[in-house]
Amino acid sequence: MKHTSRMLLLLPLITLMIAGCESSDERLAGFAERSTAEQARQNQATSEMARETADNQRRMVESVEKSRQDLVGLHKDLEHQRTTIDQERRDLADERYRESLLAPVLTSIGLLLVTALPLVLCWYLLQTLKNSPTDEAAVTQLLVQDLVADRPILLPSSPQPTRRITLVTPDPTTTEEQPPI
Repeated sequence: MKHTSRMLLLLPLITLMIAGCESSDERLAGFAERSTAEQARQNQATSEMARETADNQRRMVESVEKSRQDLVGLHKDLEHQRTTIDQERRDLADERYRESLLAPVLTSIGLLLVTALPLVLCWYLLQTLKNSPTDEAAVTQLLVQDLVADRPILLPSSPQPTRRITLVTPDPTTTEEQPPI
């Protein structure tokens, strides 16, 4: 711009110099006119370039601003995604922690139930037997008769001969003891 304004000041000065000199040399006048015309074209080209440069700078500033806005938008989106991922990570960590505590507790409870079930069953049977009237003497008599019987009712018969308990009564005439069988 500074260069253009200097040229504009020189143009009238050159024109005055040409007009002020009365020279018969037409060549000098033609050279001055051509130089002035050339200078005018150069000034026009310079001003056109300055306008194009200003337009290019304006477009560049606009595109830089648009890029910044896009970058800020992407940054916000990235922050939102990061926050979401961090929350999901914390949720998964909490879930794993709870699961790691829950598995041994459930295993222990299951083991306790399995081991307590026979005890509960025995307690129930004892309570049932305690409350029901039984004739112990009759049960004992039945078992003894079954043990000494040739064909037991309660005990299964086996194919091998088994030793039976026999009732041996001492003979009052002998004083010798007999060995148990």
